Amino acid sequence: MRHGLVEARRTVRVAAADGLHARPCALVAAASQASASSVRLEAGDATADGKSVLDLLMLAATGGSEITVRAEGPDADAVVERIARIVTGVEKA
Repeated sequence: MRHGLVEARRTVRVAAADGLHARPCALVAAASQASASSVRLEAGDATADGKSVLDLLMLAATGGSEITVRAEGPDADAVVERIARIVTGVEKA
């Protein structure tokens, strides 16, 4: 952790049977963009900038797969929790 910044990480399972398609990717990107933290998502060997819908789509995370959400910044815990809720289907559009 760099001085004064909070780091948060959580691994979650993709709930949607069709994986992280356009709608959840757009929701994740919007949540990331609203955050002051840097956000990264990892699926297997792939890593995506949480603020980029295209990057998130390129993860090709299928239903049931695990992804790790990482954030660093002043609101890292909150943004990781929000994204986890989106990916697991608890929070919907």
